Amino acid sequence: MYPIDKLSTPLGKRDQAIILLALRLGVRRSDIVGLKFKNIDWQNDSITFIQQKTKIPVTLPLLTDVGNALMDYILNSRMNSEADEIFLRGHAPYKAMQPASASKVPLKYLSEFDSDDCPEKGLHILRRTAATKLFENNVSSSIISASLGHLNPNSADVYISTDSKKMRKCALRLYGIECSREELQ
Repeated sequence: MYPIDKLSTPLGKRDQAIILLALRLGVRRSDIVGLKFKNIDWQNDSITFIQQKTKIPVTLPLLTDVGNALMDYILNSRMNSEADEIFLRGHAPYKAMQPASASKVPLKYLSEFDSDDCPEKGLHILRRTAATKLFENNVSSSIISASLGHLNPNSADVYISTDSKKMRKCALRLYGIECSREELQ
């Protein structure tokens, strides 16, 4: 397991930017590794790209923490390379990172992913977390679906099940289904 101080290394700075893109913006791993310098609009604080999976163009806000992590990696840690992609492999030759490698990034830092209780691992769980946070902040499912680049506007509905506060509002009362102590054993 990598301690959090590893985030201050060149590879850690890359990993931090990758984690924040998935966690804060819900970007898919294939789109993270395919992200190019031309996709970042520093003047307008936005990220625009065509999603590899759906071919849908997406424009997302360049949140301060995400932008700072990207800038820190690009200016201070990214190795010299002719690759157009922002994220590079951690070893020579410094070429674009592959999606499978990006999926492993969170596993190095987040011990919770070592648990068998977490069926989804890697970057996808961070994408789900981003969607859940949007939902918890009363962002409509259609906006969440659009920001995630889903083809079907109802695709974000799976994230509703992770919002325990709102799930409690949907719970049915169990009047008429009382049971005795023996039935509980």
